Amino acid sequence: MRESPYNLSRELNFRIIHKSGRIKWVHQIYQKIKGQDGRSDKYQGVIYDVTE
Repeated sequence: MRESPYNLSRELNFRIIHKSGRIKWVHQIYQKIKGQDGRSDKYQGVIYDVTE
C-alpha cells in the first residue's frame, strides 16, 4: 500500500488482547491520502469495536 501511486483503502478484522486477558474484536478501515505535492505519505483510519 505504501508504494502504490493510487489512493487505496483497506479493511481488517483482528483482536486486541488486554494485559488482563480480556479480548476485544475490532474492525479497522484505513486509506492512503495523496498529498498536494503528489506524495502519498498520509493515512487516515478508524477502528470500531465489534466484540458483541
